[in-house]
Amino acid sequence: MLNLTPILKHDQPTSRIKIGAKKIGSNTEIVKVTHKDSQAYFYVAPVDDSIVDGIGNKVRMHRNVKKVFGGIDRGKDFLVDPDVTKDDVVECSSATIRTSDIDPEELEPFLRENDYLLHWMEEVVHKDDTLSTFEITGMRPAGHTTLRVSSETELTFIMEDNCVSGESTLSLGSTAGVGSDELFDDSDLEMGESDETVETTTDEELASLVDDIVGDLEDDMDTTQQGSDDDA
Repeated sequence: MLNLTPILKHDQPTSRIKIGAKKIGSNTEIVKVTHKDSQAYFYVAPVDDSIVDGIGNKVRMHRNVKKVFGGIDRGKDFLVDPDVTKDDVVECSSATIRTSDIDPEELEPFLRENDYLLHWMEEVVHKDDTLSTFEITGMRPAGHTTLRVSSETELTFIMEDNCVSGESTLSLGSTAGVGSDELFDDSDLEMGESDETVETTTDEELASLVDDIVGDLEDDMDTTQQGSDDDA
């Protein structure tokens, strides 16, 4: 069991959190996270942390993930267990999904083919060269923070008006090194997220905002260091 420090990001998928390969091994596919008496499962992207000032004891994850735990409490452990498999995640019997970014005809096979792990939050995935979202509004069986989509899962979609159809590619996210999921800058944040940041004044949320900024700075430093190593 690893006790790591969560760093909240806005520019990577929710479907894969990032942890140093030295901590979990380069072949680890899924981890169980325990925080504030809650447990949830996530696919993981092991990061090459051989460079100086690498990811170290941090977990990089999309800021939406904090909702699964009811926020991040800096005074409590953030425990990561890499000794789990997909079979440890309860299979989803049914789920209701709201989407405006992704055509259900594209989203449904993507979820099934990837044994997608659903959480009670707005999920973020790669679509072409951008990040797109869909929201879980209901899923069964009840009482679980994470459920795994299978070929037998009954999926119901609620479509918003601005859903755009067309040929595109969905991806769970790259498993390459730090920076591979860096697609947006702060100007690309959705208005809803900006409003949440302004209106929320709890110490916990302010800490999350600080972590988001720190995470961006750390990724910039990692990228710069990697470039220096390559030049050498």
